[in-house]
Amino acid sequence: MPLGEDVKQALREIIKAVEFKSQGGKNKRFICTLFMEMPDKEIPNYYDMIPHPRSVNMVKHKLEEDKYDDPMQLYEDLSLVFWNAIYYNEEESVIAKDASKLKLLLDDKWNKDSTLPPLRSDSPPPTSAQKMHAPAKPRDRAAKKKESTPFMSATAPRMLMAPPQGVAGPSSYSRRRIHDIDGDVDISGISDAEDHASLDRDPESEQIVSRLEKGLPKWPGFTDQGWWEGDFSQVRLEQIVHVIKSFKDIVGNKLSIPLDAVPEEPVIPYLASNVPVSLKSIDTKTRAGEYTTTREFDLDFGRLFDKAKKFHGQYSDAYGGVMLLQRLYNALTSSEPPSGPPYSSTTNFASLAAGPGNVKPVFGQMEGDPMAGVTSHRVIVKDRTFVDELHYKGWTLRLADWVHLANPDDPSQPIVAQIFRLWVNEERSKKGQQGITVSWYYRPSQTFHPASRPFYQNEVFKTSHFAEHPLEDLLEKIAVQFTARHVRGRPRAPYWWPGFPLYVCDSRYNDREKVFVRIKNWASCIPEEVRKNPDWMPIYPFERAIYPVRLGSPFLKPGGPNKPPGGLLDLPGMEGADHFGSAWGQVAEDTYTPTGRDGPLRKRTKRNQGMGDVAGPTKGAFVGSGGSLVQHQQSQQPYYSGTHYQSSSTVQPAQFTVPSATTSTPGPSRMVDRSITGNLGNWSDAKMDILKLPNELTRHFDRDPDTGEMLWFSTPPVNTPKPHIHHPKYSMEYLHFMATKESKKRKAAEEAQTQATDFKRPPRLSMKEDTRQKIPLTVVEVLQQMEAEQSVQMDVSL
Repeated sequence: MPLGEDVKQALREIIKAVEFKSQGGKNKRFICTLFMEMPDKEIPNYYDMIPHPRSVNMVKHKLEEDKYDDPMQLYEDLSLVFWNAIYYNEEESVIAKDASKLKLLLDDKWNKDSTLPPLRSDSPPPTSAQKMHAPAKPRDRAAKKKESTPFMSATAPRMLMAPPQGVAGPSSYSRRRIHDIDGDVDISGISDAEDHASLDRDPESEQIVSRLEKGLPKWPGFTDQGWWEGDFSQVRLEQIVHVIKSFKDIVGNKLSIPLDAVPEEPVIPYLASNVPVSLKSIDTKTRAGEYTTTREFDLDFGRLFDKAKKFHGQYSDAYGGVMLLQRLYNALTSSEPPSGPPYSSTTNFASLAAGPGNVKPVFGQMEGDPMAGVTSHRVIVKDRTFVDELHYKGWTLRLADWVHLANPDDPSQPIVAQIFRLWVNEERSKKGQQGITVSWYYRPSQTFHPASRPFYQNEVFKTSHFAEHPLEDLLEKIAVQFTARHVRGRPRAPYWWPGFPLYVCDSRYNDREKVFVRIKNWASCIPEEVRKNPDWMPIYPFERAIYPVRLGSPFLKPGGPNKPPGGLLDLPGMEGADHFGSAWGQVAEDTYTPTGRDGPLRKRTKRNQGMGDVAGPTKGAFVGSGGSLVQHQQSQQPYYSGTHYQSSSTVQPAQFTVPSATTSTPGPSRMVDRSITGNLGNWSDAKMDILKLPNELTRHFDRDPDTGEMLWFSTPPVNTPKPHIHHPKYSMEYLHFMATKESKKRKAAEEAQTQATDFKRPPRLSMKEDTRQKIPLTVVEVLQQMEAEQSVQMDVSL
């Protein structure tokens, strides 16, 4: 089925933006010029290395000939133009840099266009050279090593990656059944470790998800309850519109610009209302006195904020501006509006002093700390009357609902939370105030983690933080699925509607010890009242299991978080891990973790065995792609925004267990295994303790520029052959071809110059020559000249 005219026009605009992207000042150039046509057939090895060459003109021709049935097909072809250039050329070459800029421009324009489907991954498409020439998978390497070393044990690392379809794991692993939500679920047993090796979903999986979501019921829209019922005042409505239109942030940026960019017509997908609405139309209706009740005014603003969030998409600056204005609007229409104008707030008008990542851990808070007491480890029941449901601005809130709440630190990343209680305040000073008690979920950018840790797309983490929020903090309803159900389908209505934000949770996060723990009993994460309810949050099932996309740390992404509350951990034993696929290991049966930064050790039992989500100083991790599983305790010193965290300097002996050795096939992003056990060849009979060196000693040693690990060896390095890493470079044939081509150009230019007519220019006059016509002297001038000559002669005679 050919594309609609509106979609084709949107695609033409994107291609035009890419085609006319320029760089430079007066001598600007269009950086897309080299990508308009297919590369020369005479370029050596190009068509051998690039399986699917593409050009911009080819994509334009196919679009006009109606060769595309899906916009994503055009996106794949157009992105291949730049992925091919990035793969074939040197990383520091001008062509590769230009290709990277155009690829970022393509993704940015695509995500901002509401008529096009959203992008699900930043990784190269399956038909790219990056994917087709990828190094051998860890499963193949492990199998080869197992054949060459039959005397080694068969323990293999587990990896938390999305499984390539049609690949079955070895029979040595036992597949565990997925139980219901009230059972003891271990998501690491859904599929084998080797099945989790891809970073992107295959096209068939994308189609399965797309078909299911397109067939789901649409959101019916806001309800009739919970709207602003204050005293109607025309002046008050005009003041609110003026504040929303003119409000600026601390830098001076006008935050209503994202609202002005929203089209008035309902052309954005997943909108429940077909009523045209925009900031300009609300302003016009307010000035004309068309609103007769505050409810009508409130409803139009609710539709506007919903449309703006869907128009701009999550995580953008415009999205954050919309969230901030929505929270300001909630404050202005509350029973106790803020003082102003002008209106200002150090917490972006949120009710709490700090958000996820910036609050102190619930255990170990110090009195007098301004960030202490924001959250607690339990639900507060004092002076609270609990109710079954609340209504606020068209939303109906019930127990166990997930919501977006205003984040005082970063409006573009609203707080992900689940409701544990709904209440009416009975305190004398806050009598009648309605609110919710929620459990916070952290985003990856709000955690401390190793650089090698991968994350699911839209992944969040259960925490022990409980916080009380007034209803004015509510921005919208969302949904969070635990992994066991997320891979099998999408939530049924009314728990989730297409177009609503949807997150996936796989682990808990301990912000005190900065570790992740895989959730095995999902029932412990939700309110007790719904744990045994079989009808709570059912799903529309997929045709088969579909695993989420895996992404790297947000701190490694260009243009990542500016000032996030989290950061990267520098863990020993993680040297060989790349950014998107480190080999996460199993924890030993009995492990020891500190109860505090300076506290004693406590024993952890088998409940951590087989845990695939391993990070932090108290967890075991494989070194490289099959190194030793080392249980260690180390000094953590992440640094962010002037805050220095330092753990205990007490030296503790460490234990380790060595799994089967595997041959690591180096790749472009693979680092060298510099660990002691790696240099020993992963010798399972080695007896050693790994001690933590104090900072006073380590500062005298050099560090690895890639991993930041201290470079120290007790003996000279082992003479091992350096791995050959293949990088696409210019071959001698290509250089000879370019030199010959340049020589031909010079000869042709010289021949054209000799054949040209030699036009002789007239000789130029010297600047000393006076070409002006001389005019005869007058009588007076002649007499004056004669007198002068006579006076000179008289002087000489005297």
